[in-house]
Amino acid sequence: MRRSSPRWDVLPPSGLLASCAEDSVFMALMKALLAVGLLFSGAVAAGSHPAAQAVDNQQTGPVALTACTTLERARLKAETIRIAKGRNPEDAWIVAASMLCSEHAPINNMPKLVLQEQYGLTDRPGPDFVLVPRSEIRTFAGRAYGVTVERHKQDIRFHFQTAGICNGAFALRPIASKWLIVEVGEACD
Repeated sequence: MRRSSPRWDVLPPSGLLASCAEDSVFMALMKALLAVGLLFSGAVAAGSHPAAQAVDNQQTGPVALTACTTLERARLKAETIRIAKGRNPEDAWIVAASMLCSEHAPINNMPKLVLQEQYGLTDRPGPDFVLVPRSEIRTFAGRAYGVTVERHKQDIRFHFQTAGICNGAFALRPIASKWLIVEVGEACD
């Protein structure tokens, strides 16, 4: 059965659009929905990771936001720059943001071998620290939630959750005029 297309040159019955006021309310609503849609699409285009949503921590209960939201990126950048002080702080933030939100590891900001925390390599409990080639280091690609930043000796350390029961971390160290990723780890309970 073939359906005929509606005729747009004919006004709808008076019950559908009773007045121009209702029409303008409808248009205002449509404009608002369009603006909200553009706002969210702009946030993704401006660097927010598509997986920018909250995660529930199974151990402690609170919901943590991903590091890739606009607000979290601004907070983390400010903390990183404050801790880095006069030691090329913008570079520290660029490297950290790449590890937290990018799909591609900043291998130019790593030594040839990076210390990686691994579990289950031996029979004894606890982590093992292994030097791995920088090509094996993977970013957290938008899966870093509830990130904290701290100074530890000369390093800047980033700690976070990577899922409700997993924790991750990495450390940046100033070497010459660059910040290098010198340690990476992730563990799940």
